[in-house]
Amino acid sequence: MNIIFDLDGTISDSSSGIINSINYALNKMKYKCISFNQGRSYIGPSLKVIFSQILNTNDESLINNAITLYRERYFSIGYKENKLYKDVDKLIIYMHKQKHRLYIATNKQKEIADKILIMFNMKKYFINIYGADLNNTKSNIIKELLFDYKIDKNITIMIGDREEDIISAHNNEIRAILVKWGYATESEIINSKYDYIVNDPDGIYEIIK
Repeated sequence: MNIIFDLDGTISDSSSGIINSINYALNKMKYKCISFNQGRSYIGPSLKVIFSQILNTNDESLINNAITLYRERYFSIGYKENKLYKDVDKLIIYMHKQKHRLYIATNKQKEIADKILIMFNMKKYFINIYGADLNNTKSNIIKELLFDYKIDKNITIMIGDREEDIISAHNNEIRAILVKWGYATESEIINSKYDYIVNDPDGIYEIIK
């Protein structure tokens, strides 16, 4: 089976590094910093979407400046503040041993996603890691992955923690699992049209079987 994993909120808890780096950018730009609880709701979408919402603007120069400042901290310190979710590494190792084909589709840049997975000694289990640029979407990232590897959609599933992951999977005609340990809000969990939902990695074992 082809299994496509999201990264933030699915494999690792990246909240500290992301929120600290958002606030680093906001502080440098003389904007009010956000609370940790506020920050969690922003994790998942692209940086362009995140800063457009936080700054309440569509001004590309302002948004791009915020992203540059964010990356100034995140690329040197922030990514190291990631923590693996409990038992997700065991799930990935098991899936790999069972000869499932594993991929990553993330809104992070590939360069930084690589660093995070190398830090956890997990990169070797994935066939490839697909990241985003500022103008890409999760749907397009998945579309590119499916095309590059000529993947059979009937034996493919997406695993993610936000409604965007579910919508992006369905846009590409593949099924999706919503995990409840990530950053989805209660309304996302209620309204998201997932195919499956799980409370912990054990639930994914059962679905894949």
